[in-house]
Amino acid sequence: YKDDIINELDNMCESSQDGFVLLFGKDWDYEVEVTKVKDLKNSDLRSFENSINGDDSDLEVTEGVAVTVKITVTGDEDDDFQKYTFNFYKVDGEWIMDPSSMF
Repeated sequence: YKDDIINELDNMCESSQDGFVLLFGKDWDYEVEVTKVKDLKNSDLRSFENSINGDDSDLEVTEGVAVTVKITVTGDEDDDFQKYTFNFYKVDGEWIMDPSSMF
């Protein structure tokens, strides 16, 4: 599953780069700024825990945060920014990003 996500992101990045050249010109750049970090509610943790646990697993979600980032793209021809929020969860002691928050 991890390899599939990495491949999907890689394909998205390549496609995005081509689009950025068309929109912003050859010499475009970007900046990522974290604008907000918010603890997730216990109900959000339980909901995610239920979604990742199957018949043969008993993973424990102990923490969660929603991270909002502002991505600014600047270029020769135009400038733009977007805000995105990604959820991260601590599952069995390891932090992971909720893949569904990427799409």
